[in-house]
Amino acid sequence: MLLCRPHQVYSGLVVNIFGPVDPKSSTSPRSISCVAFRGDMDALPMTEENPSLEYKSTTAGAAHMCGHDGHMTSLAGFAQLLQRRREHLPVNTCVRLLFQPAEEGHFGAVAMIKGGCLDGVDEVYGYHNVNFPEGVVAVKAGAVMSHGNTFRITLTGPGGHGSAPHQTLTITSRNISAHDSAIVTIAQVHGGEADNVIPSSVTMSGTTRDFAPAVADVIRTRMSAIVTHTAAAFGVQGTIQFDERYPATVNAVDQAEIVRKVAQSVAGEANVTADGLPLCASEDFSFYLKERPGAFFFIGTVSSASQNRTLHSSTFDFNDTILPVSVRMFLELAQHRLDCQLYDPVEMARIHCPMPSNTGATHAHTDAMLMIVDKTFARRRYFREKQREHRRKVYADEAIVKAQYKHLQSVLDNLQAGRPSSVAPREASDGPLSWHSIATVFKREAHRVLKDRQSLVTQTQEYQSLIQAMQRFAVMNIPVRLHISIETSM
Repeated sequence: MLLCRPHQVYSGLVVNIFGPVDPKSSTSPRSISCVAFRGDMDALPMTEENPSLEYKSTTAGAAHMCGHDGHMTSLAGFAQLLQRRREHLPVNTCVRLLFQPAEEGHFGAVAMIKGGCLDGVDEVYGYHNVNFPEGVVAVKAGAVMSHGNTFRITLTGPGGHGSAPHQTLTITSRNISAHDSAIVTIAQVHGGEADNVIPSSVTMSGTTRDFAPAVADVIRTRMSAIVTHTAAAFGVQGTIQFDERYPATVNAVDQAEIVRKVAQSVAGEANVTADGLPLCASEDFSFYLKERPGAFFFIGTVSSASQNRTLHSSTFDFNDTILPVSVRMFLELAQHRLDCQLYDPVEMARIHCPMPSNTGATHAHTDAMLMIVDKTFARRRYFREKQREHRRKVYADEAIVKAQYKHLQSVLDNLQAGRPSSVAPREASDGPLSWHSIATVFKREAHRVLKDRQSLVTQTQEYQSLIQAMQRFAVMNIPVRLHISIETSM
């Protein structure tokens, strides 16, 4: 059973995939009956600068430069695999998928939780792409991402004219300290509107990052004291206001160990690490972990220096190669926590088939994944590009090509002989028509017709490109409908 339950949380969606339901089951209650997996979606207020990417953002000032579209694709792929084998889930169990919006500082997780997304959930898991080596899975118990605050300091005193600074008060130094694996950063300083006027107030703002509530308390206490006492020493008033953001993302010990073991089976023991953790960035998955036991892990995306995998960069590009890794991690975690087998090891290995990172149609070596997941799920780029105009020019159904073979041959023959289209076509060959034979017909007949007509050489090249596109689709076992018209003046 598949149940989609929309919440009044921006565009958030909760999807429950149930195993067999038996209200009268005599089976003893399970310790784990519902496991949740989260994918996050949010754009950043920045303009993408990837001119060569066909799927780049078309909206100035908004772009997915943190990989959230990849996270959503991972969850969607996991959903497809899970839905295909949901009858193998244990009786009266559920896998819950959390499609969460508003992660980038807008507390989407909090709104989802208030909407009841964790009701009945025993454990929760999620991941983020990170610029570690490609395919490496990073996880550890305890804090893996920082608690983040923003602050605003205001210093107020008498202002005055720039020619008489002795009649005003100025502060020309600041003292910012970091304590115990914490970072305090002042990123903005604002004061004054004219070069010859000493302002009556100056504001400074920035962020603090730490990994434990006790350290956060020390930072707040110390910064408040520094601002108040330093300002007082110079005869001005100083205030500081903290804006609480996301808490530290803290993995439960048992669940982090489970993720580590699953990652070893998926990526290999050598590709599982805790190095580089914790990260000093913040993540609202932390709110889920404050409510339920679970773990948040990371998958590396860096395969070469030529591709930018740095998060929040205007030229960031998500590495699609890690999608099978993320999907398999979710699948194996679901199997482990619900004590069932949805896919056997051979099928799991096929999901782990490598995928190309170049744009365009998916190539032959992704066929293994397509056989399991779906012809419509291999890469999020295919999802995007098939909506584009060049995808609409090639339609699906090889049978129509076969049915129109004689008509096509007739058109070519008539062009060659200068006869009207009513002349009978040449007899078609027997047996199934392969893509290679279609290409051969084009090459042979088009050459006969067009060899002395230089103006139509370009048209021949277009046919060749069309054939290549058809062959790419054929490799994926996606049938192709071919609409052809040949126009020329005799």
